Amino acid sequence: MAEKSGPRRRAPTAAETERIRKAIAEESRPEVMAANRAMGQRLLAQKQQAATAAAEVQAQLLAEKERQQLSLSELQERAGIGRSNLSRLWNQTDPKVTLETVDRIAAAQHSKLRVTLESTP
Repeated sequence: MAEKSGPRRRAPTAAETERIRKAIAEESRPEVMAANRAMGQRLLAQKQQAATAAAEVQAQLLAEKERQQLSLSELQERAGIGRSNLSRLWNQTDPKVTLETVDRIAAAQHSKLRVTLESTP
């Protein structure tokens, strides 16, 4: 049986090999490594902050749905969003819902979505 072979890769040129070597050396410097770690921590903190904000919106939408005693079917009809998508919003920790969808659900609940952007020090 013949072996499958993928596309052949050409060998890097001497100049490319030298650029790769220099890039690896640069990335290995302690101050560069520390800066990369700090950037990673900032990005993780931003991701956690966004997840917290999304969870708050999710909880507010669910609380309003329950306050109005709306069923998923009623909300589906009002918002024009599928029942499975609404169910996913309430039951998943990260439903990856768009602002447009959140706005449609809020409008269906006779609520208004307000988004605020604040500068951080």
